[in-house]
Amino acid sequence: MVRLDEDNEKEKPQNGNQADIEEQASEEQSEPIENPKDSTSDDANDKQPTQEVTGPQEVDEDIKVTKEKEEPKDEPKETSTETPPKEKKQLEKSKKGKKTDDGKEAAHKPTKDASEQENPDFKYIVRIANTNVDGNRTIPEGLIAIKGIGNRLAIAITNILDFPKTKKVGDLTDDEVEQLIKIVESINTEVPGWMTNRQKDLDSGENLHIVSADIQRLYRDDVNRLKKIRCYRGIRHEQGQKVRGQRTRANGRSGATVGVQRKRVQQQAAKKKG
Repeated sequence: MVRLDEDNEKEKPQNGNQADIEEQASEEQSEPIENPKDSTSDDANDKQPTQEVTGPQEVDEDIKVTKEKEEPKDEPKETSTETPPKEKKQLEKSKKGKKTDDGKEAAHKPTKDASEQENPDFKYIVRIANTNVDGNRTIPEGLIAIKGIGNRLAIAITNILDFPKTKKVGDLTDDEVEQLIKIVESINTEVPGWMTNRQKDLDSGENLHIVSADIQRLYRDDVNRLKKIRCYRGIRHEQGQKVRGQRTRANGRSGATVGVQRKRVQQQAAKKKG
């Protein structure tokens, strides 16, 4: 009984009446409960500086100033030397050639060489020793086109006439062409005997140099002479066989092919022995 009385005494308030206690409880219920999130948002709002509300014109001016500060100044544009694509297409069309009345493109003419443009009397073909020589070739290259003249002899002729080796045949004057023709016809008198192609001729006994069509004519005469005297070489020429002692068993077999039967040959050889 003593303990229950002590507990009741503890439950009783120490100060004030019961009416005061009920008023305090009603006030606590009427006060709203604060959330932790709302407290954080309020702290953030307190930290931000308050901006004064101004008119629309002042706001626009502030925006313009900030944009001007943020935008960088326009740097001077570099002038490009490259041609635009439209001009490139026009240049390519002009290179291809203009269109004719039929609608077909005319063929683009190739540009002439510097030598042809400088020399109006350029000769495209020069006649030397019954052969047509290309005028665009140099003098040694043009002389090689003549039958009977090789590289060594062509260089010797240019050195004898003191012509530059890089000079083209078409740039030669008429007098220089005549000098070339004369020296080609009488080359055996200008070069040593070992450079000629007909040494110790049978008729004259001199060293001659035959050029162009005269080579075939003299070769035909020599073969006919050998046939007339009935020498071994002439007979081989008549038979169409090899002349200089080559083997003919496996090479140079001309005419109809004839087979060999070994049995018949062996039988004939046995009869002769018996």
